[in-house]
Amino acid sequence: MSISKNRHFWCCEADVGSLDRLVLETILPRAGRLYPLAEISLMALVVDRVRPTHIFEWGTNVGASAKLFHVLTEALGMDTSIHTWDLPDNVSHGQHPGAEHGKLAQGLPRVQFHREDGLVGALAEYQRVKSSHPEARVLFFIDGDHAYDSVLREITAIVSGLEEFHLLAHDTFVQKPEAKGQFRESWLACATGLELSAREYRWLNVGFGSPGMTYLWGKGKRQEKAGFRKHWLALLDRVETRLEKIIHRSVAKLRGR
Repeated sequence: MSISKNRHFWCCEADVGSLDRLVLETILPRAGRLYPLAEISLMALVVDRVRPTHIFEWGTNVGASAKLFHVLTEALGMDTSIHTWDLPDNVSHGQHPGAEHGKLAQGLPRVQFHREDGLVGALAEYQRVKSSHPEARVLFFIDGDHAYDSVLREITAIVSGLEEFHLLAHDTFVQKPEAKGQFRESWLACATGLELSAREYRWLNVGFGSPGMTYLWGKGKRQEKAGFRKHWLALLDRVETRLEKIIHRSVAKLRGR
């Protein structure tokens, strides 16, 4: 089954009928609703479009995304190797899965679990894979620490190191100006990371509410030195967010809300 309608690099278009049938008739009965339907559909479209030989993801948690990627690739006839990273047991974090780590994906034959910093581990594994299989196609899935600085670090490291990149970023719902939280931080970091590290890029964002998911793809390895520019753009992001909130509250008061 082919659900990607247009194979041109810069066009991400689905055969929506085939996509709906795949999700509703094949994926949901096997995996369940591990994510909102719009996000599952985006994941399915991207997997079919990229046809990855490897998927590198971090933020394993209970293994929902690893299981879903396993079901998706199996349904689309792919023998994709899925590597998933989460923090070691002795590291403290608010979203640490503890004893629940990877429970949904345990025993799946193509899923390999790792316990270390996801970005560091994934980039090292990427180098090993490409050295032995230069034709390998890797899809990255970012779902770890959603703080601005963390996501910016991950996006810039991936994009600046690859000639061509394909990645999915979770928790990227673009919220109202007055809203706080990780979703807005993740989205801002994605946009700034692309601006810093990509020569050309596109994105496709889905989600009618949180958490939201975004597909980012394009040409990486931007050659300019981005040290000062990275700090400057990060500062502008924080100023922009702060000003949006101030303006929103001020206008609300003027309107008597």
